[in-house]
Amino acid sequence: MAVLSAASSAFAENPASAASFSAAVPGLTGSVSMEHVGEKFTFDFGREFADISRVWIEVEATATPYEWDQCGTVFDPQPCVHHVQFLELGAILEEESFPEPGIFLARVGPFGNVPLQDQGDFCRNSCEERKWEFLLDGDGALELSFGVPIFLPEDIVINGVYPVFEVAAATVVIDAISVPEPKTDALAGAALLSLFLARHRFRRGVRR
Repeated sequence: MAVLSAASSAFAENPASAASFSAAVPGLTGSVSMEHVGEKFTFDFGREFADISRVWIEVEATATPYEWDQCGTVFDPQPCVHHVQFLELGAILEEESFPEPGIFLARVGPFGNVPLQDQGDFCRNSCEERKWEFLLDGDGALELSFGVPIFLPEDIVINGVYPVFEVAAATVVIDAISVPEPKTDALAGAALLSLFLARHRFRRGVRR
């Protein structure tokens, strides 16, 4: 019993440290367009966490551009000018619980014809304001946003063609301290106990 207590004490002196964990967002791969705005894309780390210090998304994708013709304003019509712009892809995590609901936004890109891997941190207001209690259970869902140019009500904009993103991979990554699985403490104690007994037998053999 004393040996087991010593093993448990040794384990207690080595608490869990922060590490990076990743969870794929399988529903986000493939063709993604404005039609997917408002849709929930789920992810699951398969474990719970005691603390989370950083959350970001990694995306690999290509995209077609956003195109439109701008023809001045209703007060000053002009010959139409064609515009082409590659856009960023935004990912939104929403904290719905009381008392501090809020939206965390990450942006990646802009994406174009050439495959690009990019990552962006989730931030609310400023990247210094981060509270991740709503992700401690190890799963979540995100929504998409698109960095479409904003036009004034009086702008004459026609022939808009929205982009299509071809997403090869999408992953949510966190820096966190994981909650040990139920059997982790027992396994660690058993491993330390085995090590202690092996050393004890080795020392007795040497003495003989």
